Amino acid sequence: MPKKRKFFAGAPPEKGTPVPDAIADADLAFIDRVRQRRYQEALGLIAQVRDINVVDPQTGATALHYAAHRSCMVLIEALAQRADLNYLVRDRDGRLPSELAWELSGNASLGARLIAQEQAQATRDGVQLWPKPPPASEPS
Repeated sequence: MPKKRKFFAGAPPEKGTPVPDAIADADLAFIDRVRQRRYQEALGLIAQVRDINVVDPQTGATALHYAAHRSCMVLIEALAQRADLNYLVRDRDGRLPSELAWELSGNASLGARLIAQEQAQATRDGVQLWPKPPPASEPS
């Protein structure tokens, strides 16, 4: 007698339905390559990535955050080619990519360039970028 398969989280997936983990594989592989500074491999994956703003589950940073922190202009230029690149994503510490370029890499020209991109996107999206919201307070 064949064994019955148990599904612990809802009904079995329909045939032909994409599995959510399979969709995220290219995105996770991309952010993993960026985190590891394997930029040539990451650049090769950009066309396959569905969400260019994928957040690294280990650090909360996007590829743009890593590129800004490391002043990796090759990666920044490649990311900027994607129309869905979001310059306004904040990392776990609430920092924008421009802040990482200024504060951590010390690259003022890159920081100014990213600030201009962030301001342009904020204007397009109708978002007030500054003043920056205060950090979350510690629970009491």
